[in-house]
Amino acid sequence: MGFVADSAADSIKKLQLSINCFKKQPEAENWQLPQGVYYRKQGMDLQGRVVALFSGLGSQYLEMGRE
Repeated sequence: MGFVADSAADSIKKLQLSINCFKKQPEAENWQLPQGVYYRKQGMDLQGRVVALFSGLGSQYLEMGRE
């Protein structure tokens, strides 16, 4: 599952929407919500491609996920 949030409140909102979706569709292979939340049960077959996901390049700091 992946999404982008601009605040803790936005994260909580998107996580709750995701929990509701998991409860409604527990066997779904993938889904996406209009709020910008995306889920895939398994990774895509990329056959030699390189993929990277950065969480705010340059904004990392020690223990940033503790809040």
